Amino acid sequence: DADLFVQRSDLQFINGDLDEAINDMEIAMKVDSTKPPYYCKLASLYMLKANGSEKAKEVLNKCINRYPSYQQAHIDLAKIFLYVGMFQEAMQEIQFLELNNLQNGDSYFVRGIILRKASETESDTANTHKWKLDALTAFKKAVEYDAENWEAYNLIGVSLTELGDSIALEYFKTAISKFPDNQEIKYWNGWSLRNFGHYEEAKDTYIEAAQMDSSSYWTFMAYSDLGDMYSNI
Repeated sequence: DADLFVQRSDLQFINGDLDEAINDMEIAMKVDSTKPPYYCKLASLYMLKANGSEKAKEVLNKCINRYPSYQQAHIDLAKIFLYVGMFQEAMQEIQFLELNNLQNGDSYFVRGIILRKASETESDTANTHKWKLDALTAFKKAVEYDAENWEAYNLIGVSLTELGDSIALEYFKTAISKFPDNQEIKYWNGWSLRNFGHYEEAKDTYIEAAQMDSSSYWTFMAYSDLGDMYSNI
């Protein structure tokens, strides 16, 4: 029963034995290779191994060859290409979904991430601005499909701030009301307030963010930004 091997793979993973988790998923695939989610699950485990991206790409390509309309395989493959800096290849996977009317919230979110990453390597200011606008559009579409995608909400606010549009602050208010316990959103809200010159609000927001989890990366960033802000105003 392939499903039993999948369940045991989950338990192996929970117990911290990645190799045994992979082994059980490989057995599940041999028993039943007709279930597309199995391919994505195995690929996700490969990605946790050092230098596992090639094996992950291989298994996802097998899935796509057999089930070309399976959305998640294209999205996961795009994420791998994105991870290794192959932006054009990542976008090709997303465009395939769009050309075949298979796009969803995840595909729009990944499209936005690809465009943001590509803009970071672009030297032409006009192209950078256009890609950031296109990324913003993609994040808004992602939220339309999935109102619980907090990362998309957050990146709408970040993108608008980078583009100099103060409506970003309204998006952050919405994001915080929807995800009040999310420290990352709280930090970026402080960053946005600072960028628009609301220094007192930024200070309070940074401190609130830091108090949410004193040992996290975002706490370090909040205090770092606070110090820099006080040094420059």
